[in-house]
Amino acid sequence: MMTNQVAKHRPVVGASARRDLVWAGLVFALLSAYFFEIEVVEFLFEATREFEHLELDEIFATVPALAAVATWYSYRRWRESRQLADNLGESVEQLKFTAEKLVRAKQNAELANHAKSEFLANMSHEIRTPMNGVLGMAGLLLDTDLDNEQRLRAETILLSGEALLGIINDILDISKIEAGMLELEATDFSLSPILDSIVELTACRAHDKGIELASYVAPDVPMRLVGDAGRLRQILLNLIGNAIKFTEAGGVTLEVSLDEATAGAAVLRFAVCDTGIGISEEARNKLFEKFTQADASTTRHFGGTGLGLAISKDLVALMGGEIGVDSQPGKGSAFWFTAKFGRQTTAGNEAFAEVAAQLKNRRLLIVDDNDVNRLVCEKYLLALGARVTVVSGGDAALAALAGAAPVDPFEVVIIDHMMPEMDGGELRRRIRAEPHYDGTRLVLSSSSGLETTDASAAELGFDAALPKPLRRSVILGCFMRLYGLKISDNRDESARQEVFLVEGQGSKQRILVVEDNTVNQMLACAILGKAGFRTDVAANGIEALQALNNCPYDLVLMDMQMPEMDGLEATSRIRKMQGAVARIPIIAITANAMKGDHERCLQAGMNDYISKPIDRGKLLERIEFWLGDRQSAVPGKSVGRAGRDATAETRDDAATGVEETLDSLDAEPASGRGRRTWEQA
Repeated sequence: MMTNQVAKHRPVVGASARRDLVWAGLVFALLSAYFFEIEVVEFLFEATREFEHLELDEIFATVPALAAVATWYSYRRWRESRQLADNLGESVEQLKFTAEKLVRAKQNAELANHAKSEFLANMSHEIRTPMNGVLGMAGLLLDTDLDNEQRLRAETILLSGEALLGIINDILDISKIEAGMLELEATDFSLSPILDSIVELTACRAHDKGIELASYVAPDVPMRLVGDAGRLRQILLNLIGNAIKFTEAGGVTLEVSLDEATAGAAVLRFAVCDTGIGISEEARNKLFEKFTQADASTTRHFGGTGLGLAISKDLVALMGGEIGVDSQPGKGSAFWFTAKFGRQTTAGNEAFAEVAAQLKNRRLLIVDDNDVNRLVCEKYLLALGARVTVVSGGDAALAALAGAAPVDPFEVVIIDHMMPEMDGGELRRRIRAEPHYDGTRLVLSSSSGLETTDASAAELGFDAALPKPLRRSVILGCFMRLYGLKISDNRDESARQEVFLVEGQGSKQRILVVEDNTVNQMLACAILGKAGFRTDVAANGIEALQALNNCPYDLVLMDMQMPEMDGLEATSRIRKMQGAVARIPIIAITANAMKGDHERCLQAGMNDYISKPIDRGKLLERIEFWLGDRQSAVPGKSVGRAGRDATAETRDDAATGVEETLDSLDAEPASGRGRRTWEQA
């Protein structure tokens, strides 16, 4: 019996031991599988759940197989992981190599961009310097007594030089934009004078082609803004110039409206509309690309570089706006753009409000054969609150007058001077011949090219004059004079008045011209001499310091780029001197027109900056500004007249300061170098 019992329990004891061995093998397999691959662990756990249903022999046969499979699978995944790690390491090395290549490429691009900037700066200087002489001397030549043939040739030189300068400026603008070097200014300006000057500047070209030019500004458009007026002017001149170029009949209008307004900003919409040849859809798709024209054939009728619209597009983007065109071939085009400006605190619409109060509900008649002029004049007068009737000829005007009197007569009739069938003079005569029109005021509107003033209009029997091209300030000014209106501040409504010195009426103040180019020396001295100034010339900074040592000056015109000592170094040395000479106004006159040149001049201690070619009016205006009671850019130092009227003792102190500066120079001045004077006739 014992034997049977032992025999009965022996398999059980043996099974337990074998089961322990099996579990030990499974644990080892599971640990190795967990180390290499989690998925195998899940597989083995599922397999062990079936052990309860297996006999021991089956378990002994299954477990080693499972362990072998798990070990093989884990080894295989381990090899794959190692391969992935090796590949990842190679990828990291490749990325490092690529990153190093990108860094080197970036450095090379920066060097190339710097070299391009240096090239542009040098080219700008080298081109503008002779252009200054060409344009300046041609302008001075036109101020002399010339016969017709000589005047025609001088004008041709001037116009050709200005055209070349325009191309140069366009190329430089494109290059600066591509290099990210073009930045907009943010200065206070009045919109109305800007628009008036643009219309005045382009009116002659329009009238020479026999087309009309007018501008309309919506009454809610703010006049006093903050932004870059120069770039706005550049865009508008380009768009209006193109419109005139491609228009043979009809006219061109500039319209300004308010798109969006807040307390501190305004988004304005500008539209230049023409009745020209129009643009096809295919041409419109590439119109704003660089060096592209609608007609690029060798037989094209219109010239140009194809840069103006591309530059305008980039400038508009910098102004936070967008640009586009609507056009139909044969029916004209409308180029439009939006731009965002800051707003000044003052409103600047005083004249508009005064005239609107006077014209409210008054009945006016417009007589003009040109659609553009009728439309613009009507829109302005309607915005001013008047009741407006528009006709296209003298017979229609007489019929309108007869139909209105005596129940609701016209108070003012605006009559175009040049009209077919019945001109303005004949219409005036017929109106004045009727006694019941005695109270009607007649306004002469003319674009004949002659001076249209109230005095000349009165000689023809009119009450006032409305010169063309029609624009906001002209219309407001006409009705202010017609009704005897005066307001305390209408600066925004009048065209910009430059401050020019009367030629030959200067105060004999002395100006030092520091310039190494002989032609530019002669040009500057000629301009200043005609304005009544006495001038001396220095060829570089060293000569300028010597001149300041020998003679007191009221102002210095300083070139930037000169041999031996440039204008920046000379200015810095002058500002370190003692006495009144350290406070002398210094204006940079330079052909350097790249980004940062203006700032470099001011940082060196200069008071102002004018780029070449020299604009005579701007030069004299800036000189008058700094010779007035203005404050110097030097902190705590004045350049008013009191500073210039220094005592002899102060002059001696200044001379001592100059001598000390000259003594500090490493090189002695070359023989024969010193102050030179261009004698003025």
